[in-house]
Amino acid sequence: MALVTMSCGSSSISDKNAKYSLTELQALATNGNYEIVSTFAYPAASNSLNQIANSGLLPPGSNAAAIDIMGTSNYVNYKDNTVEGYLPFFGERNNGARISQNDNAIQFKETPEAYEVTINEKKQLVLVKFDVKDDSENYTVNMSLSRTGRATMSVQSSERSFMRYSGEVSVKK
Repeated sequence: MALVTMSCGSSSISDKNAKYSLTELQALATNGNYEIVSTFAYPAASNSLNQIANSGLLPPGSNAAAIDIMGTSNYVNYKDNTVEGYLPFFGERNNGARISQNDNAIQFKETPEAYEVTINEKKQLVLVKFDVKDDSENYTVNMSLSRTGRATMSVQSSERSFMRYSGEVSVKK
């Protein structure tokens, strides 16, 4: 979560903690060349996931509601009008969903069908929304980018349960 300070009844990110100005963050999101690496995954609650958590199969520091994925390969990159993502998946497949080689992760590398960037001045956030698909699934991805470099992301899939992620956004080198 972003550090928020209160002043005169309004909220803003402390400039001391900001890595980016709102204008820089908007340009980064609009022009591309960024990477988001997540540290936590937040799967939709399910009985199956609770059973896995209760059996001790999740990484240390994790539970059914928040899974530590730091050190695990994961990213969302946007460069040259192409969005590429590899996100660990800890949920359930929908009934009748086709099983593919990508079952263990949400994966895509495509030009997004819709890519929208908006600014929430009041919360000092840049919001990004895009739709992308792979061979068998459609994804809607919503991202919230903070001036501190924090990023939150939600992924809605046509074939899987809902997932959220939190991590850091940076300029892709």
